[in-house]
Amino acid sequence: MSTGRINKRINIMLVLVASALVLVCAVVLVTSMMEYNDRLEEKKRLEAQKEALLEENEEKKDILDAPLDKEEIEDIARDELGYANPGDVIIHDGNSKDTSTDTSEQTCE
Repeated sequence: MSTGRINKRINIMLVLVASALVLVCAVVLVTSMMEYNDRLEEKKRLEAQKEALLEENEEKKDILDAPLDKEEIEDIARDELGYANPGDVIIHDGNSKDTSTDTSEQTCE
């Protein structure tokens, strides 16, 4: 083989190797950009979620920091704890969570 043909083959191989290298770099770049964009969207979503949770936390702190008046305390005791004031009439209906079968009226003393 002549030197010219060998150089030509070497040049062709170098061009093929360089082309393959450029192609691999392009694929890596594109996939990295896609992953970056996904991470950026996830970051934005998480930041929005964080802001919503911080706002909810502030609202709950405000509720906890607010003093309860007597009427609110009585409402909580009556509605959530089942307490009653002396003289209150308690009526049990069939839809009650109470397991007793008594549907009559009771007066607290």
